[in-house]
Amino acid sequence: MNKLNFEIRKDLVNDNFTIFSTQIIIDGRNLIDSLKDYELRFVEKGSENIAGAYDGLDPKVLFANLTNSEDEENSKEDKSDILDCDCGSRGCWTFMIKVIEKQDTVIWTGFEQIHLGKNSANFWDYSDFKDFEFNKKEYFKKLNELLTTHNNV
Repeated sequence: MNKLNFEIRKDLVNDNFTIFSTQIIIDGRNLIDSLKDYELRFVEKGSENIAGAYDGLDPKVLFANLTNSEDEENSKEDKSDILDCDCGSRGCWTFMIKVIEKQDTVIWTGFEQIHLGKNSANFWDYSDFKDFEFNKKEYFKKLNELLTTHNNV
């Protein structure tokens, strides 16, 4: 089983506006770093900066996306946004996963960079990027802690 944690980053844009982002930590490593290492195989020399060019979502958005999962029997192709572009523009460089909820586990699979999917001219194939499997009880405990922590920041 993989271990899931979250870190909330608070960025002050100006005196009146704060942005929160959630860093997803799996087995002690930031998911963005793992994706960057994996995605470097797909980029051309000179454009390495697009590999792992993600930032975390607002904690409330991530919580909603990750708790809208499908059970194993009624699984569908809908995917959840878990990361977005590091430029701050929603939908610019979205990374998605399929969340499958089983009896005792939750699985993250079906990884996809939305602009470089199967129908794109430059397909980034995540089939070798190993699925993550979490203990269901721990998974929802961590998600609830994320929301509670954010509400108290």
